[in-house]
Amino acid sequence: MRGAGTAREGEGRRWEASGDRPATSKRRRVGQASSAGLYQRLTEREIDQKVSRSFARRSTRERFSNLQLRLSLDIYARSASLTGLETMMERRYRVEEICSAGDMVFGLTENGICCAFERLSGRRTCILNKDSSEVVRSLFHNKSNGTLITVSVESHDLYTSLRCRATPLESLRSGDISSRVRLFEAESLRWPGFVEFDDVNGIVLTFSATDSVYKVWSMQDPTKVLYHLPDSNIEEIKISPGVMMIMRTNEEGLLPLQVRCIETGKVLSEVRQEIEKDKRIDVVEQFNEKLILKQEQSPVRIIDLLNGSVVQLANQEFRKPVAFIFLYEYNCFLAFESNTVTVWDFTGNLVRHFEDHALWFPYPGLDYTSVIYITQAQDVIISICQDGAVNSNGSVDGDPSSSHISIHISSINTGRCLARIDPKRASDPKISALCYNETYGEIITGNENGVLQIWSN
Repeated sequence: MRGAGTAREGEGRRWEASGDRPATSKRRRVGQASSAGLYQRLTEREIDQKVSRSFARRSTRERFSNLQLRLSLDIYARSASLTGLETMMERRYRVEEICSAGDMVFGLTENGICCAFERLSGRRTCILNKDSSEVVRSLFHNKSNGTLITVSVESHDLYTSLRCRATPLESLRSGDISSRVRLFEAESLRWPGFVEFDDVNGIVLTFSATDSVYKVWSMQDPTKVLYHLPDSNIEEIKISPGVMMIMRTNEEGLLPLQVRCIETGKVLSEVRQEIEKDKRIDVVEQFNEKLILKQEQSPVRIIDLLNGSVVQLANQEFRKPVAFIFLYEYNCFLAFESNTVTVWDFTGNLVRHFEDHALWFPYPGLDYTSVIYITQAQDVIISICQDGAVNSNGSVDGDPSSSHISIHISSINTGRCLARIDPKRASDPKISALCYNETYGEIITGNENGVLQIWSN
């Protein structure tokens, strides 16, 4: 599962081993300090919820208005620091992942080159590959301890085992990669082994293929194992705020589920959920006490694991959802289906659509996390979109090859489009990835030529 750093902040990311009102006008007494008037206006704003919401909407819209291209960063720019990487730099590849950490920007290309740049000056400080034998597969900003974690594979074992390394951001800022530390060294991360980073809960989940053991590690100190889970017919592990759900091998008409505390691993509840026999499970997701279950040729069911109640959504509402994102701040979820994104609550009601919002996938095989970013406050979704209405089949009307592509910034609370960026004002190559810098309010895009672009207000 491709995750979030790129796509969405606070969502888990797994890597498997394989080859977002003017104050009421009042007369002020002579001699009254202006700060008192400001205080009064702020107080009124906070007390009046309607005014507060209006203020928040205007602030969000202002944050994304008038975004202009500020800087371009070329991953493939030639320099003396490319010694040992010449073969990887012979031709340009698209940017597949972008990570923003404070005043640093990191870009990862399709052929596994990972570069660090200063956000303000655009200076490339270093390349994180030790040489051409190392191919970086993913990036993760560990906010808990100020490091960048790279997940890579190497040629000496035919690129079959994942290797995780953590490098302090301060070292990368100065161009030093020698201080990076190897993580999970004792774990066999050869397929079907994997590593999954969960920013919300501050944990890392690994599965060692050799020992058949799942381990949960502290993100604050990735050398510390919090607890482990033996592989007792575990089919899947789903992580949500505070808990993890373990799905075991199907029994006859039953799906054994176990909910554990994410911090301690303690079992909180066990459920044997009824399922339809001989029907493949397409989607199973757990958000707090709610379970979303979709089997082939069957409607989506929202199941309350505490009281067993079931809400069933008609098939015409969901043809084939392929992904969900839990909006834990609002207790609802985003559903992704073909080119569309919709917001639902857990009583099965469609909360809203997004206006003029047809997702665009620049390359086959890219998932939804590659073309969207959701802010930490879960108030804004930033997406790569194309012109054209989504038809009844879930596809976009018109010729995709001639469609106009732009970046849409939309309010999750209202569904309204707050702003757009037209990348063709600055470059012809197709966009292939995007990211958002929460600290500086900048959108960062990557294109098919290996160039990053920073869009600033």
